[in-house]
Amino acid sequence: MKCNAVQANILSYIANSLHSIRMKDIELHLEECEECREWYQDVLELERIWNDPTLPALEEDLTVAVMATLSDRPNPYRRNNRFNPLLKMALASSCALILFICNGAEWFDTAVSNIGNYNEHIANSISDIYHNLSDN
Repeated sequence: MKCNAVQANILSYIANSLHSIRMKDIELHLEECEECREWYQDVLELERIWNDPTLPALEEDLTVAVMATLSDRPNPYRRNNRFNPLLKMALASSCALILFICNGAEWFDTAVSNIGNYNEHIANSISDIYHNLSDN
């Protein structure tokens, strides 16, 4: 069994919630691997500390002092400008859309009406080329 698999399953091993074959594999690995035994001991120690009811509670003065220190520090995520950059992009996109809606219909009508002219011009050019080739 590999070390990363043992370390990933160590909490389930401690809780005895693995299949018996998997438990036996972890036991054998812990007997052979010094690093995983140390990992296992560290996890047991952390679990003991976490579940220890005799740990002293923090004083309220400490909590107040920490909160005061945090409130005095500048917020690194607060921007000094008034607008969020995404709001600026949304505003610019909205303006472009409004301009297209106002002027886009006129442009679109012009483009559609000129399609016939372009088609006629292309048809005449092809016809001229064909007649020139057939005359020769």
